[in-house]
Amino acid sequence: MKYSKKIVGKIGNEDIIAHNILYENGFEFEILNLGGIITKIITPDKDNNLENIVVGYNSIDSYKVNPSYMGAIIGRTSGRINEGIIKIENKEHKLFKNYGENQGHGGKNGFNKKIYEVESIEAGNSITLKLKAFSKDMEENYPGNLDVKVSFKLSENFHIKQIYKAYTDKTTLVNMTNHTYKYLNELWI
Repeated sequence: MKYSKKIVGKIGNEDIIAHNILYENGFEFEILNLGGIITKIITPDKDNNLENIVVGYNSIDSYKVNPSYMGAIIGRTSGRINEGIIKIENKEHKLFKNYGENQGHGGKNGFNKKIYEVESIEAGNSITLKLKAFSKDMEENYPGNLDVKVSFKLSENFHIKQIYKAYTDKTTLVNMTNHTYKYLNELWI
């Protein structure tokens, strides 16, 4: 197993870093610190040919805009919030409406736009990439400071385990997911 990282671009004054894990059997996983975007999962097809099954963009600049949220961590909430209004502890919060009359996928600057701190932890034949970010109180008009931790544990048997955790100092709404599209046509048929 080989872990590497490289700067692939900049957004503002922040480096966009690709974190790559490559196993001897060809299994490969790559994620950006920008939005926790998964750009690569290389796995064998039905004929044992290695293929990248992640649907994505051809340029890093496209990931900066990323209107389809390809590969990204989505939050504070995934899905859409009707009319962009939530009620928490009898208080109404009007969220930024980025889907017409609704709020979707965390708003204008959701978790897909954050630059995550990434830590790698190796243990035997597995490696875990721990991504951390912070969402301040009233960001996108959600109450509560929120520490976000998303872990991706990989092992050489082509296994990826995702764990999402969030810690807050106020009652709030949190419903995270990952928006990786996978191309599986004829891979296992």
